[in-house]
Amino acid sequence: DGIGNNAKTPFVGTFNGQGHKITDIYGIAGGFFGYIEGADENDPAVVKDVTLCGTMEGTDACGIASYAKRAEITGCSIYLDITSSGGKTGGLVGYAGATNEYVLIKDCVNYGCVRLSQNAVNDGYVAGIAGQTGTGSVIENCINKGNVEVPGTGGNYAGGIAGDLSGTITACANYGNVTAYGRNIGGITGAALSAQALIENSYNAGEIKLVNSSSSYNSLGGLIGFASYYTMRNCFNCGTVLVKGTTKSKHIGQIIGREGARSTNITENIYGLEGANDYAEESKTFAG
Repeated sequence: DGIGNNAKTPFVGTFNGQGHKITDIYGIAGGFFGYIEGADENDPAVVKDVTLCGTMEGTDACGIASYAKRAEITGCSIYLDITSSGGKTGGLVGYAGATNEYVLIKDCVNYGCVRLSQNAVNDGYVAGIAGQTGTGSVIENCINKGNVEVPGTGGNYAGGIAGDLSGTITACANYGNVTAYGRNIGGITGAALSAQALIENSYNAGEIKLVNSSSSYNSLGGLIGFASYYTMRNCFNCGTVLVKGTTKSKHIGQIIGREGARSTNITENIYGLEGANDYAEESKTFAG
């Protein structure tokens, strides 16, 4: 188990990797840290300037921490092969914050594959940076280059940067392919379900693929899978949005798969690849 491996004894200090690399990591639950939690926004727990290499497995498997609250994670690089059996899974963090709890993830890069195991039974949140984010979280200037894979039906939210977004994503890029059978799949986030959800100055260049979907509610988008509440500014998708096999879903789009009819939703300066269709076909048939 990681350092600070439960909510009663979280890591509360500062870990400065000073640019060093930690190799041959093998974890069977959580991340390198389990829980990191500072006193408040002015005195956060800090993890910075470290590179992690190896393998992480188990429930809530991730790179830096399963759970981060009142914390800052900056300048970290992840070369971990991560396989989760369920819960919240990210290249950096599983769950970043809670309602109005400060978390900053900045200047980080994930290079490793993040996947939900084939037999996962829990509702999964899977992404290259953070599986799920709270309203006080900010993901800034981060890049995901690893693939995100949900080969079974246990994943509800899969995204290049965040699985489920309630906070802010700014100046981020996804280059990894996101492939899932799951419900909500997007190049930046699988779903945006909070009025505080904000995506700005970000883009997707990865292939976003829905495979053999049996649900008519599944949503696939180049930037957001399911956008219920959100603000999105100055973003673009240049990745392919792809359906493979049979699907009942019609919620497929180059930018957003499915959008809630909210008068408060805002989109400004959003672009897709010039001349592209809403989605590309690969052995695609619609059922029902």
